[in-house]
Parts: sequence; C-alpha cells; structure tokens
Amino acid sequence: RTRNATTSSVTVPTALERLGDFTQSVVQGPVIVNDPTNGNPFPGNKIPALQLNNAALTLANYYPLPNAPGSRLNYQTALVSVSNQDNLNARLNQSIGKKDRLSGGVGWQRSSGVNPNIFSFIDQTSNYGVNANVSWSHTFSKRLIQNASFNFSRSRTDLTPYFATLNQNVAQQLGIQNTSPLPQDWGPPNLSFTNFAGLTDGVASLSRIQNTGFNYGLNFIRAKHQWSFGTGYSRQQLNPRTDPNGRGAFTFTGGTPGAPFPTGYDFADFLLDKPAVASIR
Repeated sequence: RTRNATTSSVTVPTALERLGDFTQSVVQGPVIVNDPTNGNPFPGNKIPALQLNNAALTLANYYPLPNAPGSRLNYQTALVSVSNQDNLNARLNQSIGKKDRLSGGVGWQRSSGVNPNIFSFIDQTSNYGVNANVSWSHTFSKRLIQNASFNFSRSRTDLTPYFATLNQNVAQQLGIQNTSPLPQDWGPPNLSFTNFAGLTDGVASLSRIQNTGFNYGLNFIRAKHQWSFGTGYSRQQLNPRTDPNGRGAFTFTGGTPGAPFPTGYDFADFLLDKPAVASIR
C-alpha cells in the first residue's frame, strides 16, 4: 500500500483573465492584447464580451483560481496518489518414482491506484494478471532425458479517466465536433498554452495480453558430448482498446493564425477561439 504526495506549482488564469480582462496580466512586463482584426490594442486592454467564445468561457472554469501571489506559478496544491498491490504465488516440485519429475507454479497479481491532477480530475487504474507453468521431465536412460513444459499468462490493464465516471459528454455540450461518441472518451479537450498549465485528463485505455507456450526437448549424452533436440510453440495475443485523441487537442500560442493580426497572448487566442494547432479525431 503506497501513498505518494507531491506539491505542484503551476500558472493558472486569473478571474479577470477568464473574462477577457488583461489589465493586470504580466509576462516579463505588462501584457497588451491586440484586436486580431486590425492589430490595435483592445480598448482598456479588455476583449468585448460579445467576442468571447462560450465554449472557452466554460472550459476556463475547470481551472482553479490562483492561491499564491504573483503572476507566475500562482497556484500550488498537494497531490496524493494512491497505489495498492497484491501478489499470491505458489510452487510445487514433486518426484514420481525414479524417472519422472513434475514441477509447476501459479501466480496471481492485482493492483489499483488513483492519480489526481491540479484540476481535481482523479483517474483510476487497475491491473489483473495470472500466470501458470508446468513441466515434466522423464529419464529414459542415463543417456536420454526428455523435458516438456507448458506456460500460460494473461494480464488486463484498465485506465478510467475522471470524466468517464461522470457520464457527461462535455465536448458535445460545448459543441465541439468530431469527438469520440464512446462514454469512456468523454471529457473536455486537451488544451495547451505557452504561459499557462495545460488542461488535460487521462486517456481511457484497456489492454489485454495473453501468452501461451509449449516446449518439448530431448537431451542425448554420450561420453563428453551432449546433443539437444526440441521444438516449441508460442502464441501471443495483444488486444488494446484506446483512442489517444478521442476528445481533441488544441494549442494556443498568441500567434492567432487565420487572423490578419496576432493578439500576442495565448489566453486571448483561447477566448477568441483561435488555436494555433487543432487536432481532432
């Protein structure tokens, strides 16, 4: 049973910035936000309310409010991740008569954990696994020995992001098109900024791996020499299920592509719905 605590310090938008008011924004000096249609600073360094994107205003509310002084690294929080692991193993070795020997083992593993982030999105992970093996050795004579073995293993790893447990299709509610319709992929899109912490959550994934193998061999000994002959068969099954970009991803830099002039500030681009890079499913 393990608990790990870390302190995270990041930069989040202020209450004024979320409303398009950059009168108090500082990045190596006062921030001046320009109107992308004409290149002139917005009056009063504020984006008019009618130009603000409704989806951006909603997504901005997922950010916690600053709780530390200054304009950089203005939010600090303690994150505690929890992991649990259980293992059970058994082994058997047995001689049958003078010429036969049996050995084998079985193992079972289980683990789970929770991993929060600065947005209080708590993702859950779980893993189950089983492995077994058995071998048989038979001595025909001092010169000829037979060995046969069989092994099997299977594991299942599941990551369930926070929004998959809420049954809330955030992207659909915000009008973001071409996102995954599957409930395990629901949630806000991934947002990346130059000056702020990115908005992100874990990606749902399910992986099932199974291995089966059989080996047979003969050892022939004569004088100072030994010859080995054998054959083997193995099968590996990999069954993953994931959509690495099911919610979409958007990057904001302040360059304001597609507009005649740049705003000069990444969060202004975000509020105006002007991503530098947009990646959808």
